[in-house]
Amino acid sequence: HHEGFVHCDIKSENIMLNKHGEALLMDFGIARMSDAATATMEGIGTPAYMAPEQIRQDDLTPQSDIYSLGIVLYEMLTGGRRPFIGEQAQITGSTSEKIRWEHTHIAAPSPRKWNPKLSPSLEKIVLKCLEKDPQKRYQDTIKLYNALELAIGEKEDISIRPPIQPDTVSSPPTQPKTPPPPSRVDTPHPPLYHPPPPPPKLSSRIVF
Repeated sequence: HHEGFVHCDIKSENIMLNKHGEALLMDFGIARMSDAATATMEGIGTPAYMAPEQIRQDDLTPQSDIYSLGIVLYEMLTGGRRPFIGEQAQITGSTSEKIRWEHTHIAAPSPRKWNPKLSPSLEKIVLKCLEKDPQKRYQDTIKLYNALELAIGEKEDISIRPPIQPDTVSSPPTQPKTPPPPSRVDTPHPPLYHPPPPPPKLSSRIVF
């Protein structure tokens, strides 16, 4: 988005994880520059993830991708369910046509319908992504990211992250010093070898 592109086909199948657990967005085959993503895209996209303005062939913006990402979030938080599957449509036609009608005419059901344990803050984020009016959605993905971080308990805002100051860097805990062992006092040991006593002297006198 910062480079001026709109992906136009964000969906679960186009998000991959590498071996480090990082999410990568794939398949830019129908991506367009923001000022060129207009009615020339008739019929292009995946109906289950298309924003209402994409279905109406209006100009597309980063908020169009945020809407599609909202569908992905909805799936992640409800065990794979989508908000629009064509069952509430008031028209006849193919399933794709019914899904398109629902995107443009009815509000998304709360994800808590399928996941009652979902927090209200996460519910609010998903439904904001799925607003019909693009101006009511998050204005960029950084704001959406920050909202998700706050909702899951991380209080840090990446858009205003302060630099780390040298005096705030915590030093590793010091280990208590082990006192040196007491010095050994050398004591004299008894000799291990005792020389035998000298032999008796022989007398030089001969007694008969």
